[in-house]
Amino acid sequence: MGVTEIVFGSIFLSLSVFFFALTFQFPEVTIALSPTVFPRFVTVSLAFLSLVLLAQGILKRLHGGGEKRRDKVDRPYAIRFVLLATMGFVYTRILESTGYILATPLFIAGTMLVFNEKKWHRIVLVPILTTALLYAVFRMIFRVPLPRFPLW
Repeated sequence: MGVTEIVFGSIFLSLSVFFFALTFQFPEVTIALSPTVFPRFVTVSLAFLSLVLLAQGILKRLHGGGEKRRDKVDRPYAIRFVLLATMGFVYTRILESTGYILATPLFIAGTMLVFNEKKWHRIVLVPILTTALLYAVFRMIFRVPLPRFPLW
């Protein structure tokens, strides 16, 4: 009856407030874009979405909407969750040694495969274009140094 939405909305709202507060410890930079801009944007977005989730849960509770009780964990969901968590862990471990440009497309393509993308041209194009776009945003606009392949 909306309890799940209320619990997760509250947890994520608390986390967003906590992480937003941490941004006040960042150093002040006057030369370029402040290092607080992106983290604050993400935390404010998370807070907004958490409030939406919280409101949905409260409305479900008020209107008596029931949620189906499940005694078992959905197996495909659990497998995808474990695969994505493992891929994320491996990605963070190989990022320094392989560099952003090599590791990121592999991670994105792997994620697409986990979510059953079948069209090979999407599996090739989306990771390459996404990596290029993210590289341009973070490296060229925000001037964030991204891990490089050691031979470059």
